[in-house]
Amino acid sequence: MNHSNPLSRLSIIAALGMLVAFGNLMLGQEVPLQQTASASKSAPALNEVLQNNIEDWILQGRGIPDDWSHRHFVFSNPGTEDEAFANGTHDRWLNIVNDPRFILQQMKRGGGPKVLEADGNPLEGKVPLSTRKSKIDRDWSKGILTGTVQPNTYPAKFSFSTTTASCSSDFVVYPTGTAGTSTTASIIALYNLYATGCSGTVPSIHWAYNTGGTVTTSPILSYDSTGSQVAFIQVTGTTASLVILKWAASTTESATAPDTLTVQGSASLYRSCAAPCFYSVSLGADDTFSSPFYDYGGDALYVGDDSGRLHKISGVFNGTTIAEASGWPVTLTSGNKVSSPIYDPASGYVFEGDSEGILYSVTASTGTVHGNTGSLGDIIIDAPLVDGSVGSVNAFVTTSASGKPYAGGNVVVQFSTAFTAYGSPGTVYVGTGGSGYYLYEGSFDNVYYQSTSHTGNLYVVGNTGATTGASLYQVVISGGFFTGTVNTAASGLNSNEHPWPSPATEFCNPGTNSGCDLNSGQTATSTGTDYLFFSVNRGAKTGCTNSAGDGCILSYNISNPTAVVISGSGLNVVTPATNGCWATGGIVIDNGVPSGTLAGASQIYFIGLAGNSAGGTTGTTKTSSNCTTGTGNTILATQASQSSP
Repeated sequence: MNHSNPLSRLSIIAALGMLVAFGNLMLGQEVPLQQTASASKSAPALNEVLQNNIEDWILQGRGIPDDWSHRHFVFSNPGTEDEAFANGTHDRWLNIVNDPRFILQQMKRGGGPKVLEADGNPLEGKVPLSTRKSKIDRDWSKGILTGTVQPNTYPAKFSFSTTTASCSSDFVVYPTGTAGTSTTASIIALYNLYATGCSGTVPSIHWAYNTGGTVTTSPILSYDSTGSQVAFIQVTGTTASLVILKWAASTTESATAPDTLTVQGSASLYRSCAAPCFYSVSLGADDTFSSPFYDYGGDALYVGDDSGRLHKISGVFNGTTIAEASGWPVTLTSGNKVSSPIYDPASGYVFEGDSEGILYSVTASTGTVHGNTGSLGDIIIDAPLVDGSVGSVNAFVTTSASGKPYAGGNVVVQFSTAFTAYGSPGTVYVGTGGSGYYLYEGSFDNVYYQSTSHTGNLYVVGNTGATTGASLYQVVISGGFFTGTVNTAASGLNSNEHPWPSPATEFCNPGTNSGCDLNSGQTATSTGTDYLFFSVNRGAKTGCTNSAGDGCILSYNISNPTAVVISGSGLNVVTPATNGCWATGGIVIDNGVPSGTLAGASQIYFIGLAGNSAGGTTGTTKTSSNCTTGTGNTILATQASQSSP
């Protein structure tokens, strides 16, 4: 399965030729090779920083992990190096363009260089991604267990490459939401994923483990050549632990016949143990809402807990010790449940919300609280959306607090990463709120990602507290911050019921182009197609069933912000035994194929929640009591094909 022979630089130089066109991707203009302040600043013909970083990524044998955190910490166009010199922000610019998350974002959004052997053929075991479809079609749906996970839980996807697919090396990790036992796995992975090109059973169990706890939030992956380690939070009783696991492929394990693993007694034993094996670090409290966020540069991980504390675990995937960092955990507000954190290396702060609607900023190097907004509303259930280029923090508040703008409504509140208090943030209204009818994360569009002036849009699925159905809101941004203008891009997304929308995921598919480019006015995506994916309860589109017990995955074409249109007809998701609840968790998307006969092919992955309640330990509140749930249904791991570009 593993490709152990390192690639020589000469073997990929030809493949990197496609970066001539790719150099304009996302940055909107040419960026010169990394220089010192005294060096010449004339821009070369290629985006050499991006080219060299992607080439080095491949030569170092790194893979392409994708998880929940890549939806929440993103980068808009950081501009040219010349501009950074002129603005006195060159150090910040260098940090951004060399950040592993920035490099991964560019590779995913533009496809990146195809990795070839010296003879010009794809690496052994690689197959094209499955063919394009005229609408979202389910490729496969596989029952996991009768578990429960949080409605914003994402699977974690590992790909060997951005432009080809591997039946043996690509895999997806799913939490089971079930307590691990000898007959129930706590976490599983599937491989042999692609309906077109893979033989045998599609998908197949890659591995399945009983680690002794219950996993109800999103896992994350290491970014070595095979994604050899997985990290996640599991709860045993009412105490959460960070689990770091080395996996090994198996042909005998399944969700109901997992391999039972014994925790390693020390970090050093874990580092030397032969896979499969795992190590855990206790958080000393329960964890309902918080998924772990990984700092690629510092090999540290941040996660919150239900006692109001934020943790920093160091040495996660590579360190000689794996332990709580000195001075951590830090208490935010005692007794408030902490949502998922986001670490921004440019500012040096960790941002996270809590169950009382407070947004915090914590200095990552010391663990001291830098900022506190006071309560913005009833709960910030999801991680903020942070733009590391412009320095903005966007908090999604289910119901705005009395005395705050748009009291009682769904709101997005935007701060600078330097905030210390409430101040005068930008606040926009995105529909009727309602306690317990959670507002999850939105997504920026490709226009915003590429614009040289940080101008574009944020899309949010709101109106969560209304029985008149969901609406897709378009929040206009200029200079990186809200203008105050909000448009209704689409309404009537579901029947006259509470919509229970999932988080929204954007993906710009390049199609036959080298990337997703903007028109001359930088007002719309002119090459490729920009998509937005999310799910709702009882979807009102033709591909879905508008009745109790059904949800719907929707895809919207947001390439032209002035003409947002439905793409395809929707994909029905059964949610048995419920009259209203979340249909799916968050959506992870495969990378687009930029050229060839299968150009534009891509898949989406999600967990079908099957009408079960949201996950967590017994005896504590896990989700809205307003959600009429079923019990004992089998949650589903699902892959579906993206709409035709």
